[in-house]
Amino acid sequence: SFPTRRSSDLFALIYRKIGATPSSSDGRLLLDGLCEEMARILGQARTGNLPPAYNNLLVEFAELLRMLSNKKTIVMFLDGLSELPDTDHARRLSWLPTKLPERTYVVASCCPNNPAAIIKYPKTNIKEIKTVEEAEYTQLLQHWLENYKQGLQPEQMDDVIKTANDISSDVAGLKAHLRLAFDEATNNVTSFSFPD
Repeated sequence: SFPTRRSSDLFALIYRKIGATPSSSDGRLLLDGLCEEMARILGQARTGNLPPAYNNLLVEFAELLRMLSNKKTIVMFLDGLSELPDTDHARRLSWLPTKLPERTYVVASCCPNNPAAIIKYPKTNIKEIKTVEEAEYTQLLQHWLENYKQGLQPEQMDDVIKTANDISSDVAGLKAHLRLAFDEATNNVTSFSFPD
């Protein structure tokens, strides 16, 4: 999982990239990690049998979420719910309330209707990210180049977009990889330097 040691007196920021590691691909371990982090932010020790059974984790997650939201605004990013295996109980999303406590915000990404349990959430809370055309990526790159007072040749811009496309399979990932490729392409490069 991603390092998530960012919390202040007012906010608790929690991030998980599901499927990035073996422990983040297992729903019980994912919930256990989320509970562990919320307990740490609260300054509490977890009680009971460790590792807890899945049903106990459901109760603990809801309770810790409620307790933490009474003290801080929670922003939880759950990237890749679709990566939970079909056989995993967590894929039913019974652990993620349809009505969150006050001051609690969850941003989750998944493939359309995957997991199928996503339909239990209000349609007003679900936003579909449409695929982006290559011309829009070129426009985004040009915006960044102007902002950073940098320049790339057309072939270099094509290479940046191709690299980002090759690395990523989804829209959000492509945008992130496009930014990484842009940063790499323009990092410490002057207009008169030659590539290695």
